[in-house]
Amino acid sequence: IGGPMIANPQVISLRWLGCSCYELVHRGKVYLLDAWFDRGPRTRSVGFTDDDVVRAEAIFIGHAHFDHIADAPAIAARTGATIVGAPISTGYAASVGTPASQLRTVTGQGGELLTFDGFTVEPVLAHHAVGPTRTNNKGETVGQALFDVYSAALDPFTPAEVAEFQAMLARGSFDPLIITQGTIAYLFTFDSGYRMVWLDSGGPITPQLQAVMSRVEKTNLAIASYTVQGIPPLQVPVTMALVNLFRPDLFVPCHHDEIILLPFNAVLPDMATEPLRMAIRDTLPHTRSLAPLYRAPVVVNTRTGEYSAA
Repeated sequence: IGGPMIANPQVISLRWLGCSCYELVHRGKVYLLDAWFDRGPRTRSVGFTDDDVVRAEAIFIGHAHFDHIADAPAIAARTGATIVGAPISTGYAASVGTPASQLRTVTGQGGELLTFDGFTVEPVLAHHAVGPTRTNNKGETVGQALFDVYSAALDPFTPAEVAEFQAMLARGSFDPLIITQGTIAYLFTFDSGYRMVWLDSGGPITPQLQAVMSRVEKTNLAIASYTVQGIPPLQVPVTMALVNLFRPDLFVPCHHDEIILLPFNAVLPDMATEPLRMAIRDTLPHTRSLAPLYRAPVVVNTRTGEYSAA
């Protein structure tokens, strides 16, 4: 997002850019993890739009829902970046004009290793988050109850806002196979041996994730989704299953900021990160956690493991 590049070739910079989006900077190159920056009405701005993105080597897509892939094709066209993702993700990008030369399709089923300057990336088939099933005394799920609360608290959406949302939703796929076949976790291994895993939607643990973690045993840094269940008492156990699987030295959440989709009968509220961080502290005392602000750098020395956060 601008500013001087880090001179030390062993150091990476990570900036949370809303939802599950992160910017990874390493050895003078910019990599994007998901791309949704032009976020539409009543969704909190991250301080820039996709038009401001002018550098990217690759864009890793966790899955093809609009809030993860919407801006990837435009950014790839502007920067020449390669879009990496599951067949549904690269298929969507191709359908809106991204040339085959800028697409790298992965399945996460094993045997795939992508090489970049200073690190490799192993795609791993994951599972999209599954909505809450617990109901209240009215028979509503948590998601339905939250929708009722937001509907009562907010002014009705204007026709212009509804039209803008409709256009935004179209910038992605709602293929139902995204849930089981279209969600990819990425394991980054830097030349120093430092391991970072990024998972943009946290559902049940797949055999592929289990197999990879049985092989590598632990990670140094894990970024994983903390959303969909609606309230921390239901969400913390789901995300903690991933934390316990990854066993990171440092855990950073994603996808925990508010997304209001009232015209389409859905809302993702802001999720308090304190209950999750306390669960990590109490369960894994050697794991540290932090929840960065939009665009605030988390700088990590991949050789020593030391990090600092703004």
